[in-house]
Amino acid sequence: MTPAEQAEAAVTLASWAGLLAHILDQAVPGSALDDDLGRFVEACTALRDAAQTPEPEPGPEPEPEPTEWPDAASTGPTGDLTPSGPVTSTHDGQVIAGLHITGGVTIDHDDVVVRDCQIDSTGRYGVDIDPATTGTLLARVRMKGVSGERSAGIPPYGSWTAIGCDIAGFVDGAKMGDKCRLERSWIHDLHKAEGTHNDGIQIRRGDDIAIVGCAIEGPWQQSTSAILAQAADGAISRLLIADTLISGGGYSLYLTEKGYSLDAAVRRVVWRAGSWQYGPISTKGSPEIVWDRCATDTGTALP
Repeated sequence: MTPAEQAEAAVTLASWAGLLAHILDQAVPGSALDDDLGRFVEACTALRDAAQTPEPEPGPEPEPEPTEWPDAASTGPTGDLTPSGPVTSTHDGQVIAGLHITGGVTIDHDDVVVRDCQIDSTGRYGVDIDPATTGTLLARVRMKGVSGERSAGIPPYGSWTAIGCDIAGFVDGAKMGDKCRLERSWIHDLHKAEGTHNDGIQIRRGDDIAIVGCAIEGPWQQSTSAILAQAADGAISRLLIADTLISGGGYSLYLTEKGYSLDAAVRRVVWRAGSWQYGPISTKGSPEIVWDRCATDTGTALP
């Protein structure tokens, strides 16, 4: 009960106390009045107990939806950086930090951390991860494709997590597979060349994939997408896209089955209105999709 309700109950009990005293004076044991008195006492007792029951503690407040999207100020390295050539991991659990790397990073071990670095990539990937490894963490890393193949900032293996990263200058920003997670990161200014089909994020197979709190910019009104999830190399399952701003592409978001199944949850995603060539969403096959409070940045509900 609220405090106001408790006060009202107390007043009610006090008034009924006088009436109860009057009834007690007239009650004859075993009479109908005596039975009524018993029921009346039970009701008063229940009301008293309810008035004394404390209010439950309020539960935790839900996390607020993002009001600002990741950008140059909130992603990439902090602090001074030391110039470096290409770096290759040497042991499990290694921390690579505070470097401005020209060439790239190669990860051949488990649980390697790359933190507060800038990578000017001259090869296929900004961070090349051995498929046999697990637990790679990329935190506040800026990856920029400057020359070479420039396929993507991050490859689709290694069960990596990337937080607060700034990725630009690649054909695809990041390729994602099993147990890959991208958080509070910014993908933008992809390397557009003749014949390229650029995706901010590309997913062709994998389980337990998450894109949360990011800003993903595909080519403005050009192929292919901000996020392409196309189950072409295997099933895509437990894909989560949440609290993320997406833009660009022929369609900004593709969720398509191409020989394999796809299931995804798309929650509180915002599309940059007018950034696509054909439309905001393309689905093919029979993907299982949960949509939750999605819209354009001008307020049009989607899908």
